[in-house]
Amino acid sequence: MKYRIIILLAIAVLTGCIKKGIQPPIPEMPDIPEIVLPSLITVDCSQQEGPIMQLHRYNGSSTTSGMPGDAARNWMQQLQTKLVRVWIQLVYVYNNGNINYNYTYSGNTMKVEDALSFYSSCSDSLLIAMSGHKTSGSYGMPTGDAYKDLVRETILYYKRKYPKIKYIHVGNEVDHGGETMATYYPVYQYYYRGLNEANTILQAEYQSEGKSYDPILIGNSTFTGNITSMLEYAETFVKSYANDPSPNKKFDFFTFNSYGEANRPADLLTAKSKIDNMMRLNGLPTVPVIVSEYGIQGGSALPSGVTLDQMMLMQAAGQLAKAYYMYEGGINAICHWLVNHGSLIHKSQLLDVQNAYASPYGNMLVLSKMLADHKNRIKVTSKGLDNVGLGINAMAAADQSKGIAILVWNYNWTKAVNTQDILVGINNIPSSYFPAGRIHCDIYTIDSQNNNYYINSSQTSLSITKEIDLDYNQNIQIPLTLEGAAVSLIVLKPQ
Repeated sequence: MKYRIIILLAIAVLTGCIKKGIQPPIPEMPDIPEIVLPSLITVDCSQQEGPIMQLHRYNGSSTTSGMPGDAARNWMQQLQTKLVRVWIQLVYVYNNGNINYNYTYSGNTMKVEDALSFYSSCSDSLLIAMSGHKTSGSYGMPTGDAYKDLVRETILYYKRKYPKIKYIHVGNEVDHGGETMATYYPVYQYYYRGLNEANTILQAEYQSEGKSYDPILIGNSTFTGNITSMLEYAETFVKSYANDPSPNKKFDFFTFNSYGEANRPADLLTAKSKIDNMMRLNGLPTVPVIVSEYGIQGGSALPSGVTLDQMMLMQAAGQLAKAYYMYEGGINAICHWLVNHGSLIHKSQLLDVQNAYASPYGNMLVLSKMLADHKNRIKVTSKGLDNVGLGINAMAAADQSKGIAILVWNYNWTKAVNTQDILVGINNIPSSYFPAGRIHCDIYTIDSQNNNYYINSSQTSLSITKEIDLDYNQNIQIPLTLEGAAVSLIVLKPQ
């Protein structure tokens, strides 16, 4: 009976049959604070830092590549290519006195004029690597004024036919070949003397047609190695130039190939200042600095313990890491190495030059261009870097009409690093960028599974890896998963 009464009372309460008495208020549950995890990468949209870097606009070509097709041309045009380095090997032009301006690249089927024509069609200007300069008898090259005349006539021929030629550097990696200034600097003199005469002739030709003429500029051989050894050799050239009594001597830009510092990319931050200081100490004005090619490993060998599969990803992340520090240090232009190598595929941006199927390296350049499209650089801080520049880093840019883009990379050289889940914090987001109050996020990732044509031949074009839709908030966090060598682009745009 007792339990029956209790049950009846409960039913009455639930059904509202008992009206009398004040019911106790239902207590309000406190708000559960949102747990915000620390961001490894932090972007501050309120702090603008000027124009964003144009990593994608400078490139290089090889004498070992096959002839690129129209798809490759379109790919380079879409990158808005500003400068391409193309080879003219003077020893083959001269051919022991039998001049041949349209020789075939050694070990290849591509003719030099086909290369000049192609890269003229998809670039604003050309940097000519004029190599094969040695004076030894085995090369059959002329000496004295005859050498100077050869340089003049060669430049006149190609410039008249390919007006986008803007720069010439004299030789390639002569230090690597063991050449001293005793043999190299006299050749450099032949070049600047021949170029001066060619520029004078071309100036008159252009004026007669009512056109302005920008003289072709000349630079040193691409010295190479790590920064310390490169500068030791470079100073022998700079001293020779400083001591050259000719009033007509000419040295317009400094160039080098960067194959050191792959394990310490942050060291490249001071490369430009060291070059400038070397010039000033020798009583010379500073000149623009062009990196004519660069990489995380020179030659054909892979780093010890690294497979080709791994190298394909290390190349993409590593080239980005090295370029970042060189640009931060003030380098004027960095020519990526290269569109296609022919045999060393990990250095090739396009693994298929007919269809423009890109490697991870090539896709990295496309992501760099997408970042640059946002124009205005904004501040980024990273807690994922060590003191030599290895680890996770980023750049970011914003544009009122396009939104916000953040390019993130994880580069660790040969150090084994597990896949990491990280957060990218984006703070002080202007509400004016997202007037509808919604944010659409596209994430592109280049790693062992995504946007990697080398691993998966079905991935012939860059594709979105993940999409997220969010309500607008001034501060948001975007999760990323990064392998030990990986590149990601986050794009926030109005939904």
